Amino acid sequence: MLVRILGIQDDPTAIFLALVCGGLFTYFACSGLAYLVFFRWGAARFHPNEVGDPAQDRRARRWGTASIVGNAALAVPFHWLLSHGAGQLYWDVDEHGWGWLFASIALYLVVTETLVYWVHRALHGDLLYRTLHRHHHGFRVSNPWVSTAFHPLDSFAQALPHHLCAFLFPLHALVYLTMLAFVTMWAVSIHDRISWARCKLINYTGHHTLHHWYYHCNFGQFTTIWDRLAGTYRDPERYDATIPAGVLVRGQDCRERHGRTGASNAPPNDSSRRSAVLATAASSNSAINATRPSASSGSTSARSRRGSVVPMSMPARPPNRPPNATPTSAPIQGDTPDSRMNANGNIVSRPPSTAMPRPPHSAPSRARVCDTGSLPSISRR
Repeated sequence: MLVRILGIQDDPTAIFLALVCGGLFTYFACSGLAYLVFFRWGAARFHPNEVGDPAQDRRARRWGTASIVGNAALAVPFHWLLSHGAGQLYWDVDEHGWGWLFASIALYLVVTETLVYWVHRALHGDLLYRTLHRHHHGFRVSNPWVSTAFHPLDSFAQALPHHLCAFLFPLHALVYLTMLAFVTMWAVSIHDRISWARCKLINYTGHHTLHHWYYHCNFGQFTTIWDRLAGTYRDPERYDATIPAGVLVRGQDCRERHGRTGASNAPPNDSSRRSAVLATAASSNSAINATRPSASSGSTSARSRRGSVVPMSMPARPPNRPPNATPTSAPIQGDTPDSRMNANGNIVSRPPSTAMPRPPHSAPSRARVCDTGSLPSISRR
């Protein structure tokens, strides 16, 4: 297939190099542009309280590069078989008709949505999480560079359903290639922490931001259908009040902020940004502490922006803290209990006293709502 489109030699090495070059170009172009737009040029509008962490961004890019190279190596056999007619790809629409073309797209979405959901759930099991998936969740507060920051086996496991479709039923080659490219762009969009979509059936950025923050909810790919069926769905609008301000940004807030500040998108200087983060952390932690239960209480509630009460169960015991959340720096005067300033003068968070809970399929109760524990101030750790 790639042989026909790109005119490359029909051998595994040429296919591998084509996949690596195409993957790296797509990753750095899409993620880099999104990072510049939302976290640099438009920082004042989209993420005004964000304090960058260059070390984390470099780590994300390293994992992203390793993921693309490893994925390419693992995908070569599939593309080689397809180029030799082993699959069910076709090029001429008349071969199966327009009706089947649209039906195959719907079937493609059903198959990949189902398989990706359950693969993702499996990756949150103890063994696979410790071995593979923890590297991605080491970025609890994400940005576009995190979109492809996976262990290669992790990312390939979630991409495998897309490759299988080309062997399971007749599929137009351009549909197959378009979906593979769209998955990469979708991954970038759900990691920028800006929710533009409001349709609850779409697994938009707000859902995936909650997934990174709470770890055991919203496993879907493009939709929330399987999360609703399996009891792992969490509404970002209801749980918005349970995470620090600035972690999840609504598109509506960006438009309102832009209307108040005019067309200027210049990011604040370091001093004003640190002051903004301290103010946000103080107000956020005050609100969170007000909703924490006493030592004898087993539950609490938080109010969302709409004013609805969201019940939350506190963990019976402190689980292990989030992976890679190991900032260690001395407190500063006026600092909040859950935040610290690192050597670069940036505000980072302490590891929460009670970290993210275990996934629902290994938790005592599948019906348990997202636990909050001790929430840190906004952080890029």
